[in-house]
Amino acid sequence: MSKKRAGISWTNRNEYQEALRAYWTSLPNQAQSAVNLTAYQVRDALVAEMRTRFERPTPYTLNAPYVRAGTGKGRVMKASVLMREQGGKRVNPEKYLMTQVEGGRRRGKRFEMALRRIGVLPEGLYAVPGERAPLDAYGNLSPGFIVQILSYFRAFGEAGYRANITDKKKQKMAAGTKKKRGVKYFVIRRRGRGLHPGIWRSTQFGFGERGSWSVEPMIMFVKRPAYQRLLPWHEIVDRVVRDRYDLNFSAVGDVGSTLSPRGGAKP
Repeated sequence: MSKKRAGISWTNRNEYQEALRAYWTSLPNQAQSAVNLTAYQVRDALVAEMRTRFERPTPYTLNAPYVRAGTGKGRVMKASVLMREQGGKRVNPEKYLMTQVEGGRRRGKRFEMALRRIGVLPEGLYAVPGERAPLDAYGNLSPGFIVQILSYFRAFGEAGYRANITDKKKQKMAAGTKKKRGVKYFVIRRRGRGLHPGIWRSTQFGFGERGSWSVEPMIMFVKRPAYQRLLPWHEIVDRVVRDRYDLNFSAVGDVGSTLSPRGGAKP
């Protein structure tokens, strides 16, 4: 005759205890999986918010948030949502996106630092597109135009000096051809002559020395731009974790079936 206590046979109670141990063994993995899943949902929510709040965000910007998933090693359940640091000629997204997260004044861009180094861009001023500046699909100065300006004013450093154009090349550009109007750039560092500080393009109309010239604003020099706080990063993280973690925890493991004794008795 088998002994019973509290309505559970000894056999079923042993099975339940085994199931309970198995559950507690799997619980850290389940919790870590839920944390990782929540982190990916946070990243997706951030990207969706950037699409809504930013004007024509570039793929480079939208690709900035990424997830460093946790492993649960040492039973520490964590995952990180970070901003990607990328090298190259562009400004790291971590640097310029933090202005959108925290608000405040933006950092200098690489081409601005190059122009400032050679004295074209005055200290304390920053470069923004002028009315006639060629823009890319996202409303920024086109990369080709930036290279052209840096080359024209010989702003490339020692490593890229070959990209700087010569005086002879400038003269040819200003002279133009039978099919192409003459063009030259000049800098206004302070208000004067009725022109705003910046880089202006002078284009020849008519040909020869008697041809007239028109001027167009290409890059304007302005005081340091300040940004409003556009990306509520921390609030988005809090909201997604609050709304999704418990659901994710339930989704990655069927707790009820794990704890149910095979004999069907309730603990």
